[in-house]
Amino acid sequence: MKERCSAEFFERVNGFGLETDRLVFIFGLPRSGTSLTGQVLASHSQVVGLGESDLAQRSFESLPSLLGSTSSAVDCLGRIDHETSVKLAGGLLAKVEAIAGRGSFVVDKMPDNYLYLGLLAILFPRAKFIHCRRDLRDTAVSCWSMSFTHLNWASDLGNIASRFAAYRSLMHHWERVLPVPVLQVDYEEIVSDFETTARAMIDWCGLDWEPACLDFHEAKGIVRTASLAQVRQPIYRRSVGRWRNYEEQLGPLLGQLNEIDTLGSAPAVN
Repeated sequence: MKERCSAEFFERVNGFGLETDRLVFIFGLPRSGTSLTGQVLASHSQVVGLGESDLAQRSFESLPSLLGSTSSAVDCLGRIDHETSVKLAGGLLAKVEAIAGRGSFVVDKMPDNYLYLGLLAILFPRAKFIHCRRDLRDTAVSCWSMSFTHLNWASDLGNIASRFAAYRSLMHHWERVLPVPVLQVDYEEIVSDFETTARAMIDWCGLDWEPACLDFHEAKGIVRTASLAQVRQPIYRRSVGRWRNYEEQLGPLLGQLNEIDTLGSAPAVN
């Protein structure tokens, strides 16, 4: 993905896709605050939450068929043309509107969408992109302690470390070359200064502030993620620094993650 989506590639595809500003893509590692962020935004009267949608992944995987190619989806992304980008964006937008209706802002909260940022930036250059970040050690402990049936890597300490390293490497690449702005939201800032962070997210989406966004835990939307219990409660801080309770059991993993974390982080807004 890093090889195909270079700065030169994004220069070539400038002007592709559709000019809609009503899509909001939230992404990051699982257990990094994506559900919380999505619930805050979906508490706004003008926002509809899709939950964890696989629309971006399915669009990416459809590239070979659309281009009549037997090459991989990654290779096809490198060869995408204007016509294909418009067709793909239109199909994805139609599916979104079939679920959420027209006229509303729509939040697509899927952690793994960080893998498809290159495609999403081409299809929807005016969309809002929000990257949820959290201390990798707390994220790892939370993933490891959950019974994820669809994330095999989350139950293996070695796989957690390699997954997080690959994620951080790809995100550093996007920070350098992605032609769209990305709002970085740190979980620790959400819980330490919730209203300020919530207001920043709402403003980023171009919406007027609504106090209901502070009462996200009372929203009636459906939540189908491992964070169901958390997003039905007011903000709490006990999950920050939770990794310290597992230093003896997870010492080697925590050390690896600390090294990965020292690679640096992006500024508040690219």
